[in-house]
Amino acid sequence: KFRVIVPEDHKLAIAHGAVRYRKKPIIRSRLMNRTYGIAVSVKYDPSVHNKEHFCYNEDGDEVCGDSFLTFVCKGDPVIMNEIAVFDILPDFDKEKVVRIPFYCSEEASLDYLNDYRTPDIIPLAHKVGELCFELPHGDILHKDQRVFTVILDFSSAEIFAAVKYQNTGTDVHTTLDFLS
Repeated sequence: KFRVIVPEDHKLAIAHGAVRYRKKPIIRSRLMNRTYGIAVSVKYDPSVHNKEHFCYNEDGDEVCGDSFLTFVCKGDPVIMNEIAVFDILPDFDKEKVVRIPFYCSEEASLDYLNDYRTPDIIPLAHKVGELCFELPHGDILHKDQRVFTVILDFSSAEIFAAVKYQNTGTDVHTTLDFLS
C-alpha cells in the first residue's frame, strides 16, 4: 500500500529530497533515464558499420569516426557505487590537449553519435560534459602508447566523470550536466 504525496512547492520538495538523500541514502539502485557514452574512432568494418560513417584517420587507416562507446544504456539498472571503466587511445599523434566529450541520448541503444541518413546531420546524442587533458611537455609517444582510462561514477545523485592518463598517473574530473 502506497501513499501519494503531491507537494505544493515542487522545488522545495526536490531540495528536501536531495538533503535527505545526502544525509541518509536509502536508494540502492536506479534505472538510467538516458544512455551515456563517448564518441570514438574504431577500425571500419563494412559488415558492421554504415558507409556514411567511413573516414580515414591521420595514419591513412579506415575508421568509423563517430562510433558511440556506451557506458550505460537507458533503462539499465545502476547499483549505487557502480562505476564504468574503459581504456581509450587518442585519435591523433600531434594532439597536445586531449578532449573527451561525454554525451547522453534518449535512445536506448546507440551505434553512432550522428545520423547521416537525414537531410541534415542530426546528432543522436547531446553533449553533457567534456574533460580536457593537457599532455605533459615533451610527451612524444605515438598515439597507440597514450592510454587514457575513462571512468563514469554513478554512486550519487550526480554522475561524475574522470580521465586518467596511464603514462603519468595524472587525472582530471568533472560532473556531467545530465539535467540539460
